[in-house]
Amino acid sequence: MTKLLYFNTVVGTFYIVKDIHGSYHPYYDEHDLGRYDTLVDAIEGVANDSSFTVMHPEMGDPLDPSDLGVPDDISGWTPV
Repeated sequence: MTKLLYFNTVVGTFYIVKDIHGSYHPYYDEHDLGRYDTLVDAIEGVANDSSFTVMHPEMGDPLDPSDLGVPDDISGWTPV
């Protein structure tokens, strides 16, 4: 997997990676958060999917990435 983009939040960093088959995966705290066909879909999935949660790395509480300010536009992410 190749890291393409990242976004820092108060609870850690989200990454968008591309696998050898050309699919895109959001990652948080070493966890694969899904598979998407396009980079834009992966970014929007992290930012807007309210059914999707990640665990706070220290507190263990579920977090909604959309509440963490994760942008749904590629311009808000930083290239690796």
